[in-house]
Order: sequence, then structure tokens, then C-alpha cells
Amino acid sequence: MTYIDNGDEKMRQRKWIYSSLVFLLALTLLLTGCSEEPIIEEKAKPINTMTISEETRPVNLEYFGIVDSSVIKRYSFKSPGRLALNHVDKGDQITKGQLLAELDRTELNFALEAAEQSLVKAQVANNDALDMFGKVQVLYEEGFSSQRDLDLARLDMEVKGASLAQARVDLDYKQSMLNEAYLRADMDGYVLKTLVQEGEITDAGYPVIVVRSSNQLINIGLTQQDLSKIQIGTLATILTDDWETRGEVARIDQFPDRESRTYNAEIILTDVDEINQFYLGSTCRVRLDVGEENGIWIPLTAVLNDGQDYVYTVEDDRALRQYIKINNSRKSQVLIEGLEAGEELIIEGLNKLADGSLIRREGS
Repeated sequence: MTYIDNGDEKMRQRKWIYSSLVFLLALTLLLTGCSEEPIIEEKAKPINTMTISEETRPVNLEYFGIVDSSVIKRYSFKSPGRLALNHVDKGDQITKGQLLAELDRTELNFALEAAEQSLVKAQVANNDALDMFGKVQVLYEEGFSSQRDLDLARLDMEVKGASLAQARVDLDYKQSMLNEAYLRADMDGYVLKTLVQEGEITDAGYPVIVVRSSNQLINIGLTQQDLSKIQIGTLATILTDDWETRGEVARIDQFPDRESRTYNAEIILTDVDEINQFYLGSTCRVRLDVGEENGIWIPLTAVLNDGQDYVYTVEDDRALRQYIKINNSRKSQVLIEGLEAGEELIIEGLNKLADGSLIRREGS
């Protein structure tokens, strides 16, 4: 009978297990080394594009403008008196020739009557002087009157003639004062203020009613840099939130404002609209047409920025980042440098792109 030591048996079992584990590990490593890494397919990002081309577009300068009236008038009477009737009120629209106000004419009528009577007396006196001179002249020619008598008759005739002329002038003046008791508008416009109430006394030349013309203008302050680009007659577009109209530059100051150092320019409205009127003192945007510029215009929404403006174009079905320079803008379009006509610009799907991203045009 052979005796087997249990310790040796256990040792042989451990060696066998260890050898088996080493073999399995080696086999696993061998099989792993021979296998290929898994391939992850790149997903194309959907985009929309446009083909870039050169275009000629108008070049504009944009300013903020302040609305003013082309004419503001202060109507007054030529003679003092009591205001009898005021025919308009603040905010009323008026037309040329419309009666605005009138003075009490009682005293003016008295003055006119007195002037008429003075004229009648002067006419009688002048006729008498003419008749007397004629008689004295006949007597002088026949030798019955002296040279002194003729000279005195001539002098009296001249004095009476001057008095008649003065009486006529006074009558015309009194008639004019009566006519001026009626205050009439000499332009179309709107009443800004009424400064005298009915029954109040007003002095000659004191403003009674303030009116602005219906013709409006826009004031803008041109910078010295833009001054050379603008001239009388330059066309402009005036814009508000509600509507827009057309105008042209009518005047440019030759000296700058002391505070702003800008040159005031007046723009008159050429597309007159009686319904749409600006409020005096309101602000608006003024776009001045200063010529044309040729170049590449792209949508502003296609421009991104990482500290510098750039866009994505397409090259071999991949997004290519290209840096650009913006030279001008108008509404949603920008004039740029850095791209060439014929390139394909990505305009939609930009937020998920990176330089080199695989792209797929939507609809393809």
C-alpha cells in the first residue's frame, strides 16, 4: 500500500489551477489583441446654404433726427385794441386766408370817419386854391395883378394840394388799420398757442396767435467725418415705428454746434402726407443715401463671433470656419471682406457646427 502525503496533493492541485489561469489569461490577451476596435460612424449635421455673389447696393448713413416745423409764425395786430373774437383754438388745423381773430372796430370806425371828413375838407380847400390861382393868373397876364399876388396864390395852391395828399394818406392808413383788425392766416398749418383771450387789450405787434406751417422738417447733426459725403439735395428716408416718408437735405450749417461739434442739417419732406404728420419735437431715424457700393453682402444671422467675426462655408461636405471683416450693414445684411463669389455659405444650422463638422444639406 502506497502512502500519499495530503500536503503534496494540495500543492499539485494549486499548480494545476495556476497553470490553467495563466493559460486562460494568455488566451484572452491573444484573442483581444487580434480583434479590431469598434468603428463609430460620424453623424452629419443638417444645414442650409446659399451661394455667395457680388452685389451693388446703396450706401446709407443713419442718424437720429428731431422733428421741427419749417415755419413758425406769431400773428399780431398792427394797431392796439380789444380782442373781440378769437376764431381758432390750440391744435386747430387752419388754411391760408382763414380768419383767425378780430379786434373791436368801434374806435377804428370813428378814426376812419374822421379821416373821411378831413379828406372832404381838404378837397374843398384844394379846389378853392386851384380856382383862386387860376383867377390871379388871368389878372396877372392882363396886367391887373402883381407878381407877388401870383406867387402867393401859387403857394396857397401848393399847400392845399399837400394837405389833400396828406388827407388821402391818412384815410388809406385808417382804412388799412380797419382791415388789419381782421387777422388772417397766410399759410396752411396748425395753431400752437392762443396768447390773448377775448375781451383783453392787446398792443400793436404783440403776438396773439402762434401757428406752425403744415410743412415739417427734420434736424440732424452731421459729424465732420460725414460732412463731405452730404450735399444740398441728398435724398433721405425718414422712419418711425409706424411709417416712413421721403425727404431731401435743404440746408447745412457752415459752422458746428459749440457743444456737440456737429453740423446741423435740415431735411424737408418731399413726400407730403396730410394724414401722417410727425409730432413737433419727436425723434425719428434718418437714412441718407450717399451712393452705391459693390461687394459681397450676407445675412447678419450667418455671422458668429469668438472674439473675431467668422462664418462657416462648405468644403468637401464639411464645415470650414473662415474669419471675415464687416465693412457696412443695412437692415439684416452686412457687407464683408474675406469671402469670394461662388463660395457656399452656411446660413442655418450654425449652432451645432464646429470647424470640420460633417454636414448634410437639408432636403438632400
